[in-house]
Amino acid sequence: MQSNQQSNVNTTIVVCVGDWKRSDDNDGQICYTAIKFKAHPKYSCSTIKNDIAIIKTPLMNVPYSSSNGFGSTNSICQPTTASYEGKPLIVSGWGRYDRNGYSLADVLQKAPMNFVPLTQCRQIFPSVDNSQVCVRGPKGQIACNGDSGGPLFHINNSGFAEAVGIVSFGKSTCPKEGIAVYTSVYAFLDFINSEIKG
Repeated sequence: MQSNQQSNVNTTIVVCVGDWKRSDDNDGQICYTAIKFKAHPKYSCSTIKNDIAIIKTPLMNVPYSSSNGFGSTNSICQPTTASYEGKPLIVSGWGRYDRNGYSLADVLQKAPMNFVPLTQCRQIFPSVDNSQVCVRGPKGQIACNGDSGGPLFHINNSGFAEAVGIVSFGKSTCPKEGIAVYTSVYAFLDFINSEIKG
């Protein structure tokens, strides 16, 4: 799909919040049909730059947590700074969890992440720039196949989650001690805010 043709939804996109277990359609999630989808107009699948899109839904009636208490459905805040270096980060998703297999996680996984400076990240991914964030897990954790589009976030001193990044790409083998690249949410606040208002 060409990014310049993605201003409106051509197919049905369903957004579910509060999901915890992929195999259980009744585990507390609330789902909404999207009314608009907009990829960044400069998205490039060859360089994986500008890897961000906005999915608009009708106004959500979202509780703080799902009915069974497993899936948090609370909203996430915009980032308050360009750099989260030295701050604890968390990634979550249902991606591949076994480096020797190809199965996706059935239950939502989360793992702590540490910021990796761009200079260090460029030793593995030379084209990474300031519109991206690099991280790795302190115990070998890494975002893997199936986690793409998932959140990287920081819990601030007030207990609110701030969106730091969006899982973008990494090595297909998801190596232990490996680095993964995320789209920086801060770098795209103008795009995000213009689409939210539009």
